[in-house]
Amino acid sequence: PLKNWLAPLNSHSLSKPISKPAYTDDKSQILESDTRDMVRLLGNVAAQEGTLVEKRKFLMDGLCRLIGADAWVWAMVGSSEAGESVTFSVYLKGGFTEKQFAKYLTANEHEDMRVIQTPFLEEFSAKKNSHHPFTSAN
Repeated sequence: PLKNWLAPLNSHSLSKPISKPAYTDDKSQILESDTRDMVRLLGNVAAQEGTLVEKRKFLMDGLCRLIGADAWVWAMVGSSEAGESVTFSVYLKGGFTEKQFAKYLTANEHEDMRVIQTPFLEEFSAKKNSHHPFTSAN
């Protein structure tokens, strides 16, 4: 469980990475201690002073520590037609060196990424209007 590897999340411990990945062998459930750590992180994000960008970075850095990840990307799709190159309207990142991030962007721009992205974009396009909170389902 996370509590064996991670001090309670607070402004001091969030700057310290955990030493082991935070997952259980039983992939069918989330441990109660993990749930508490996630809720604590969300509470800290809500209480965090700063801009929306700063809060997103705080959240993603905290999630990385919880799961033992080295890097993260927060991307919001600006244009997402299936079969076309995806464009992004917001791109935040953490944990990458400049060289690593350049390689990530290069890989993301490769034309074979369309094969991976197209099924997700088609599903998103089909569902986005039917599940939008301001769209009537009549």
